[in-house]
Amino acid sequence: MKIVRFKGGLGNQLFQYHFYLAIQKKYPKEEVKADLSFYLKNDPSRPFMLQPLLGDKQLDIATRKDVEALADERKAPFAILRRKLWGGKKSHYIEKGIFFDKTVFAIRQSVLYDGYWQSYKYFENEIETISTKPLYDLLSPNAKAIAEQIKQNNSVGIHVRRGDYYSNKGAKKLLGDICTLKYFKKAAHICQQRLGDCIFYVFSDDPQWVSNNFNINYPYIILPLQSAYDDFFLLSSCTHTIISNSTFSWWAAYLNSNKNSITISPSKWFNDNTIPYEIQDIVPSNWLKI
Repeated sequence: MKIVRFKGGLGNQLFQYHFYLAIQKKYPKEEVKADLSFYLKNDPSRPFMLQPLLGDKQLDIATRKDVEALADERKAPFAILRRKLWGGKKSHYIEKGIFFDKTVFAIRQSVLYDGYWQSYKYFENEIETISTKPLYDLLSPNAKAIAEQIKQNNSVGIHVRRGDYYSNKGAKKLLGDICTLKYFKKAAHICQQRLGDCIFYVFSDDPQWVSNNFNINYPYIILPLQSAYDDFFLLSSCTHTIISNSTFSWWAAYLNSNKNSITISPSKWFNDNTIPYEIQDIVPSNWLKI
């Protein structure tokens, strides 16, 4: 049995889901299940959001017994000491960093995969990616009207991620202050040079901050705070995308159906000396990194 642990927000869930599919393809004769225990904590800021995107597809959910048979996270003193002296159980594989690790596909024993798997290299050209189309029926009337407007324009979606990147000390140390106003201005300038006249649609979890601080010297529309599904669908509908170092906007750009779209990404994803990662494993080679 192989179990993939799901955790985090929508962007993280999408990476974990596609990793789950990749493991299924690698081991077609084995049971591959999803551990959703993270979402039993009832944290309203981190619900399980993937279901509407799955359509008719279903996850095979691991039971608590399934997970406990493979996990190595007991808090008993002896278990803690054992992990300290001899390391964890091989049946609980914890991701070593944010980079493509092909050795995960060589684990033949039963295993719990515990990580974010934030690299397109785990699934690109191997499995069919998910579609945003099922979200349309969930959109608010206002979002549907904006979607029609976006279709009629040479649109560039900009995602300004704030939230816990600035309110949480740990998240700020890891991810904050990478996508600065200077980054967005430079990205917008590149789009304007390459595309000519275009309209920028700005999405943010803190539109008030954007309203008070954002200025890119080109026509732009700041969208009001909407549901995550509204923002995700609309951002993925824009012809081109300027993303933040965020899995949410990464997936919105990756699922963009426009074959000639331009995607601009920051050239670094995490702050220095925080976590091992490889930017080329996160950001596709055809995206522009600045």
